[in-house]
Order: sequence, then C-alpha cells, then structure tokens
Amino acid sequence: MWPVFMRDRRGIDKLLTAETLESMLVLPENPSWSSQVREESLKCIVNLVYSRPEFVSGIFVPKGYISRLLALATHEGTASMHWLVWKILLVSCEASEVPRYLSCSLEAWQLVHKTLFYSFHHGNQLEVIEGARSTLLIDLVKLVTVLVNDTLWTAEQEQLMPEVFRTIHSLGGLLLEILSFKHRDISPLNENLVELKNKAMEVFMFLPGSLLAAFIQQQYKGKSDPKESLLLPMLDHLHTMLLATRIEKTRPLKEMLPTLIVCYNLAKTGDSKILACFKQAILPEIQSEPLLERTKALFFKQLKFFLTCLDTDVRRYTSEWLFLLSDENTKTYTHHTGVGNAIGLLRMKGLA
Repeated sequence: MWPVFMRDRRGIDKLLTAETLESMLVLPENPSWSSQVREESLKCIVNLVYSRPEFVSGIFVPKGYISRLLALATHEGTASMHWLVWKILLVSCEASEVPRYLSCSLEAWQLVHKTLFYSFHHGNQLEVIEGARSTLLIDLVKLVTVLVNDTLWTAEQEQLMPEVFRTIHSLGGLLLEILSFKHRDISPLNENLVELKNKAMEVFMFLPGSLLAAFIQQQYKGKSDPKESLLLPMLDHLHTMLLATRIEKTRPLKEMLPTLIVCYNLAKTGDSKILACFKQAILPEIQSEPLLERTKALFFKQLKFFLTCLDTDVRRYTSEWLFLLSDENTKTYTHHTGVGNAIGLLRMKGLA
C-alpha cells in the first residue's frame, strides 16, 4: 500500500509520522527481504523526507535515522539500493542539521569516499555513464558538494578534525580522476558523463581558490612536466563544455558556470605555475604547436562569445578570468578580446 500513498502528496502528509518512517526503514535493514521490497521501501522514504525540512529536523535527525542510513550503506545490495540510501541523505540536506552532522562525521566522509571509489573503479567502466551506477555516482558527488559547502575551511578546523580533512583530500583526488575519465567507447559529450564531471567541478567551485591550487599542485607533485599536466583535467572539461554549449549546443549556457568559476578562482590565487599553465592553454599568440594553436583559437573564439552573452554570471566570470590571464593589463586584455568584448569589464572597473 505504501507505494500507492507515496505517489500523492496528500497521501504522504497522512503518513508523515515517526512510526511510518520506522516501519519503512526496518524493511531495507532486513537482508531477508527481496531487493525489490527493500528498494520500494527506500523510495517511499525519499518521498517522505523530500521538501520537508521540518519533518527531517524534528524526527529524522533527533531519532538517529542518519546513523542508521549510514549503517545501511555498508550492507550488501544492488547499486539501486545504495543509490536510494544516499538519495535519502541528499534530499534530507534541505534541513541544515543533516549537512552539519554529515560534514563533521568521519564515518560519513569515509563511507562517501569508499562508495564513490568502488562505484567508479569497480566492474565495467561503461556503467559509469549508464544505469543505477551512473545515478549513484552523480548523486554522491552532489552530496559531496553540499557537504563541502557546509565545511569550515580553516586551519583551526583542520587541526580539530585531521582525519576528516585527510579523507576529504583523498576524495578530491578521486574527483580529479573522475574529471580525467576517458573511455574509447564513450563520447566526451555523453550526457551522463558531462553531468558527472560538471558535478565534480561544482565541488571544486566551493573550495577556496588557494586551497584548491595547493591541492592540485600536491596531486601532481614530482611529475616530469607539471606545467603540461597541472590543470589538464580542468582544461579538458572546459573544452568539453565549450563544445557542448557553443558548438553542439546540447547543454544550456548556465552549465558553463562551475567550470568558469573554478578557473577564475584558480587564476585569482596568482600562483605563477597555474597562471602560466592557463596562459599556455588559453591565450592566442602564445607560442605552441600549429595544431594546438588552431585548437586554442577555436576555443578562445567561443570564450570571447561569453564576454557579451546574456547570462550575466557567465559573462562576468569569463571576463574576470581572462583579465587575470592578461595580467590585469587593459591593453593586453583588449588586444586578446577586442574592444567591443573588453569594454564592458573595463567600464565596470573604471578603466575605460
């Protein structure tokens, strides 16, 4: 009967009690029930907590359901079942107590890392972009974004929770792996793959630029040519998003924003290696191989479009980023982008 009631908001409201939640959770906690029964029960819980922060704050959190769901996430089960467990936690984050609890929990961070690692690396890599495994990966990264946004990125906090921060650093390395993911049988423009990588960029978007820069450099420390590889995952995804939004036009323009914000935040740190890497990869007329130069010209042309586009956020972050790559020099910026494209930012800054 539950699935029937749970399809209608009025039915959900009638069942919105601690007793209902308890009776729904005991089924998936019992491995003797079939996967179908356990998953249907979890779907009902998703509907029960969705867009009901008061219910989550008043019953879900105080009665220890977060801990029980984390425990359930360690049980054997299908990818669909694990996705539903994390989906419940994700939709519950509308209540501020949930991300606050999870972001301070070493168990939660370790479990997120373990699940994400296993889901990404285990089995057929084609499943990364299809079926329940793909959905699980995307929603896990969404949850990481929420938790990262709720985390206090201070030295004092890192000293208080060193194991949590170590786990987060490991998670960051895994997200860079996801950004770098390629498969000969999967198009870089595959809808689910682009979605997954965009969600990974959203995580980096909420990190302080200086911390992200230090983290990236640490990941590539000791490599023979760090200038070439330092920002490769970000640059590859930037190119993919430019293709998707400007050339193929399969994604809305607003989806460029996380990547542009990350690029801007990294450039804003003023780190010489990062700036050199960006300039080499982005700016025209920086000496490079002929084929690379043609590729750069194509992508830079698409970036210049954003300088006058209607989306104010995309326009602002693109112009600010390119201005930083021009060493904040008005002549250099105007030379690269053209007077018509440059004038908006320069006037806003009082430089024209």
